[in-house]
Amino acid sequence: MRQATLRGLGVMNELVTDGFAHDFAFEVIDEVSTPDAVWYFPGNTTRGGKDGLMVKVDALSRWIGVFAFGRSSPSGLSAVCSCPHRGRLLVVSRGQGTYVDVNSPSESQQVPLDPVMQVCPVPDPGLLVLADFTNLAAYGSNGLAWRTTRVSWDGIEAVRLNEKEQLVGQAWDAPSGKFVEFEVELSTGHCRGAPYPIEKPSRWSRRSARRFPV
Repeated sequence: MRQATLRGLGVMNELVTDGFAHDFAFEVIDEVSTPDAVWYFPGNTTRGGKDGLMVKVDALSRWIGVFAFGRSSPSGLSAVCSCPHRGRLLVVSRGQGTYVDVNSPSESQQVPLDPVMQVCPVPDPGLLVLADFTNLAAYGSNGLAWRTTRVSWDGIEAVRLNEKEQLVGQAWDAPSGKFVEFEVELSTGHCRGAPYPIEKPSRWSRRSARRFPV
């Protein structure tokens, strides 16, 4: 897995990873210096937008994406990650996440978490897990696989695979004033041990799935 930082690009807490096989090339850039088409996100438009993280994509066509910096948290993650779907790219710009269709940028979708604070690739079963301050979500080969209901009062840390290949993390428990470990079932997004009361993970019906095309 290739992994690098984005130091020197005006963002903090940065990560580039290509842990999943993909059918395109991508790189983070610090200026637009080519005649390639420029797409701005959010908005999925070529008509201009706000300053943000810039990524050059070489897929069926070459284009540059400008991903506006998020405003929810100054410590939000900035990351560019390959996805389980070979034609998708995840870009997080200071916490604001976009699930990018590299061959049809206009079909890209905003990530249903804000601000994104962590990403955790899980090669088996093929998931890219994201976390904000209260929830987690995962993308698989068919797009958005699941999103948990709220697991933390206000803070999630250390999302990772443990030695048993289980997805675990630390969630803030306000009543006890400490972080508590929880586990997420990779196939469903169901959480065990989460300090915030939960019922069932959010499921995406066929109707809602049409809002997040694969």
